[in-house]
Amino acid sequence: ILMLSITDSLFTRDKGNELFYFIVFTKSMNGSDGFYSEAVGLSCFNFITTNPIRFAKYFLSEKKLNGNDFKNWADYIYGEIQISRENQEQEAINELEESLKEKVKDSKKEYKELIDKLIDEIKTAHNSRS
Repeated sequence: ILMLSITDSLFTRDKGNELFYFIVFTKSMNGSDGFYSEAVGLSCFNFITTNPIRFAKYFLSEKKLNGNDFKNWADYIYGEIQISRENQEQEAINELEESLKEKVKDSKKEYKELIDKLIDEIKTAHNSRS
């Protein structure tokens, strides 16, 4: 139950602790398995689709987050796509890409580039599992 509260904390309304919870959630991905992994995947997908600018801002500004953390996000997002859109993964990735690009189109150039990189990582996950 404690681990599942970490997934809930990702969506906190407490502005002062948003980054802290994002980091804790991100680091909790390392070595997760079973039921918690399913909750992580769904939370990753929901977070990126509702908060792509915050995602980009955190990954570009927080030194505690690294390339492995970024790859974990992509892998978990793709895992959720596999579960929720079985046999329609490519279509789901295309829809996600279109949605995220629309949401960040008026943001900083580096945010757009990071979201493009995330989509590329998700496509890599798809290609390696297809």
